[in-house]
Formats: sequence, C-alpha cells, structure tokens
Amino acid sequence: MRVGILGASGFTGAELLRLCAAHPHFDVEVAGADTQAGQLVAEVYPSLAAAYPGVRFGSPGPGDLAGLDVVFLALPHGRSQSLVPDLVGRVGLVVDLSADFRLRDPAAYPAWYGHEHGAPELLERFV
Repeated sequence: MRVGILGASGFTGAELLRLCAAHPHFDVEVAGADTQAGQLVAEVYPSLAAAYPGVRFGSPGPGDLAGLDVVFLALPHGRSQSLVPDLVGRVGLVVDLSADFRLRDPAAYPAWYGHEHGAPELLERFV
C-alpha cells in the first residue's frame, strides 16, 4: 500500500514511520512535516535511517497525496478538520489520529474542544 504520513516528524508520526517500516505491505511515499521540511528522515531519526535512507520530510498539499492508498494524519488537534475535506475522493483511506473526527455530533465540539467543527458535514460519515 502506498502510504502518506502528515505530521511525520512528531512523536506519533515517528511511531507511524517505525510501524510502517516493519509492515511488509506499507511503502511510505510521503512524509509531511512542515517544521522539518527538507531534512532527511534519517537525520531527524537516526534509528529510521535503514528504513528511509533517502526520504525527506516535505510540506505536501492534497494534490501531492492524490492516489495514495492510505494517509495518516498525526497532526495537532484542529488541523485535520481543514485537510480531510480536500483528501476525500483523492486518497483511499484517511486515518486521523487527532480528536478532530472523534465525535459524531457537531454541537459537542464547542463543549469539549472550545470551537466549532470545521467540516461538520463529514462527521456522520467519518467518525
């Protein structure tokens, strides 16, 4: 499976890189990390050097992810809400590790997270 990871340089993203490296059917093609863009994965995480010797962190947009089988979002809370609508129909599966698509009821987001949900029309379908 062709895989993309956004937020790949953070703790959760690095764990996803590690897990994907050990998976026989996952090939990480995109490692998105705005703050580390341009750096080799191996420079930031030497323990992953053997698995990703030439892979660089980048700042991919939705078009750069088109056609991937799965995209993992390991982003800070609130960021996935604006990305998921652009990924629907472009990638096979989106797995969001934040709380952005955790609750079905859009009215619950202000109570729990202090703000309205950015894509309430997707909650019923993706929670």
